[in-house]
Amino acid sequence: MNIPWARLVRMACYTTPGMVVIGRGQSTRGVSTYGLADFTTGRGDIGTNYSFTAQAQEVEVDLETGVVKCTDNSVIAHDCGFPLNPPAVDTQVVGGAYHPGVGAALYCEFKMDKGLTLNPNLVDYKLPRAYEAPMTRVIHVITHDPFGPFGAKEASEGSTCTAAPAVINAIHDATGVWIKDLPAKPRRSSGH
Repeated sequence: MNIPWARLVRMACYTTPGMVVIGRGQSTRGVSTYGLADFTTGRGDIGTNYSFTAQAQEVEVDLETGVVKCTDNSVIAHDCGFPLNPPAVDTQVVGGAYHPGVGAALYCEFKMDKGLTLNPNLVDYKLPRAYEAPMTRVIHVITHDPFGPFGAKEASEGSTCTAAPAVINAIHDATGVWIKDLPAKPRRSSGH
C-alpha cells in the first residue's frame, strides 16, 4: 500500500490523538565521499562537516529517593572547527546538551499502549525546565575543517549525543548503580 507522505502525516496528526507513524524502508541512493549533496538527484552527503564533543557532568543523587539533579559543574569540550560566532556556538552546544541530552537522561519518557501514545502533550510528557538547567562551561577546541566555510563545522549535534552518557556516568560514580534504561527515574537511580 502506498500513501503520499503528506497524507500519512495529516492522518497521524488529525485522526486519532497520539497516533504514531511506524514504518520500515531502505534507500538505494549513494553517498559521496566528498562534496555536497546534489538536490536534483538526491545523491551525495548533505553533511560533510561533523563536530566532535566530550562532556563531563556532576550530579547530586538523593540516595533515599533516587532523585537526580545536575549541578552547575558541567563542562563540554566542543570541536566545531573554527567557531564563527562563539557566543552563538555556546548557546547551541549548551541547548543541544540540555534539552535532548539531559532531557533524555532524566525526564523524557515516551509511553505507548497498543500503538497509542499515552503522553502526547507537554503536560504528560515531561521535559526539563529552564531553571533546572546546569550552568555549563564550553571549551572551544579550535580546528580548521577544509570543507567548511572559513574552517567551520556544524555546531551542537555532538553535544546532544554526549549529555545523557555523561549524566548516567555521573550517577554511577555517585551511587555505583548503572542505569540501563532512560530516563533515570528515581526507582532506577536509587538501586531499587
